[in-house]
Amino acid sequence: MPGERPELKPVPPTPPYVPPTGSIQSGIQSRAIGHLTIDLTTSGAGALPNVTGNTVTALIFIEAAPGSAENTVIARYWQDGSAPTTDEGFPLKANQFFEIKGYANIVNLRLISVNSLAHTLQIQYFS
Repeated sequence: MPGERPELKPVPPTPPYVPPTGSIQSGIQSRAIGHLTIDLTTSGAGALPNVTGNTVTALIFIEAAPGSAENTVIARYWQDGSAPTTDEGFPLKANQFFEIKGYANIVNLRLISVNSLAHTLQIQYFS
């Protein structure tokens, strides 16, 4: 398919990021360090791709795929590496922003579509 987007990757939880000795990560203002548009997989829970070690926040916006019913839950997520199901996990509705803070929470984030449609995630990473 032309313009094919990367997919969420089914990977095990990752240990928390530990800054190198002598680094100065406290007191530095957050700044955008990358962005990504992906389609939420319908085949199972997946993790966010392209997360680097200096990522501390992810701002995510979910757009409903055509055919989604209005004002219904379209996806679910957990931040501890557990796989959400169509019935379990924090619910997300269309056109909703959510923020994930902390490197470990970002790499352990797992999302799934609950209605078998490929919804779009707009993601901005911050250091």
